[in-house]
Amino acid sequence: MKALLKDIKELERDMYVKEYLEKKAKYDKISETKGYEIPYISEEELLEKAIKESDVNTSNNIYVCMAAYNGKHGLDSENIKSEYRALDIKVDYDAKDADYKQYYNIELSDSDEGYEVNIPIYKCKEFEHNNIVLYPPDSDLADNYYKYIKRTYYSTIYEENEEKALDKVMAKVNKNK
Repeated sequence: MKALLKDIKELERDMYVKEYLEKKAKYDKISETKGYEIPYISEEELLEKAIKESDVNTSNNIYVCMAAYNGKHGLDSENIKSEYRALDIKVDYDAKDADYKQYYNIELSDSDEGYEVNIPIYKCKEFEHNNIVLYPPDSDLADNYYKYIKRTYYSTIYEENEEKALDKVMAKVNKNK
């Protein structure tokens, strides 16, 4: 018993053990007083929560061009998400055989209507003229670029304001393709 007590005292002098015990005590105090455990929230879940709870009342119509496709399956009468897009072939943004481009709105949650739009090529210039459209530096990185732009936008709204967030996004606008 004395040996065990001696080992405990020795461990309590270790700075990592001290830090662990302090954090454990804080956690126990919070979870006891609030009656719940602190859940793990991924960065993506946190971003979705921020989007839903943000003060962005009107959309600035900011989109990232995700891809261009050859094939008509991704289009429907309202240019929204199509379950048949998997049958279409992804091509370069400026490919002559592209039938439509796919855009994601950075201000909407992926469950919101209008989050994804598929625009026929002959209407893309008009769409891009009427909206803010960003093109990733490389189409293979479109997903990561979209997440980066969205994270930048919402973190700037949180830390500063929507006007600064819009300025940051506008600084990333490339010439429309």
